[in-house]
Amino acid sequence: MDQVISNIMEEFAQLYGIHPDAILRAQRAHAIDPEVHMAENWAVGGLADIHALGEPEIVQGIQELHSLEWKYCQSPQFTFSTHPTDEDPRLRPPFPQYLPSSTRVFLRVKSGAIISSQISTSANPEQADVQSERTGQILANRKLHEISDWSGVLAGSGAFDSQDEIRNVSSWLASKLGR
Repeated sequence: MDQVISNIMEEFAQLYGIHPDAILRAQRAHAIDPEVHMAENWAVGGLADIHALGEPEIVQGIQELHSLEWKYCQSPQFTFSTHPTDEDPRLRPPFPQYLPSSTRVFLRVKSGAIISSQISTSANPEQADVQSERTGQILANRKLHEISDWSGVLAGSGAFDSQDEIRNVSSWLASKLGR
């Protein structure tokens, strides 16, 4: 892992024209010497955890990196799908026994927002289309990381006939997407 970090530092230095002495000091600071080193036009180094956690800007940065907002809103567009698509024809694992085999979930998320979605459980194609349309409407432009109650969202869509169905799909979604 240290070699990977060292390689990243070297690549960063080349990309941004960092002084060679600065990169050597940064690699040393990372490996053995949590001190700050400076020259005329650069400064590098590291802080021990005890010192770093005393710096409000560092603590704020760490908290931001751990936040759901950062994780979801800074990630590239992604698709979560329970069935093969044109873009990703791979087979998917089977559903747990408590979900109908006809269950289909498709979420396309960009900058944390759901930009396209379909959730259905019905084996009847017309009913599945209605479920997909209703869930798609209620999920449109919602921030994925802000959904803490999938049961409430799905119940609010009016797409499903039973509370058990809502509870089962919600439980499964929460197990896959968090919350």
